[in-house]
Amino acid sequence: MFTLNTLIRLSSNRMNTDFELRSLREFVVERKEDLESASKVVDQVLENAQANVNWMQMNYKTIIAWLTSAVNNTQRNSRLS
Repeated sequence: MFTLNTLIRLSSNRMNTDFELRSLREFVVERKEDLESASKVVDQVLENAQANVNWMQMNYKTIIAWLTSAVNNTQRNSRLS
């Protein structure tokens, strides 16, 4: 059976946008009393979500450029074969 801690971690595991982080923060504020027993986990989840957002802001454009280049090179090479 899932505990509140597990549910919080699983539901926020992949948050990596400003919108998702803001929504999570709003949820935490709105449900503060309900989440008191999981306050340590909530703090960790907020930190992790913030780190994910920061990572995406620093790396997203580079990764998209690399992937686009790799796809274009693959398509170009397959046409030449």
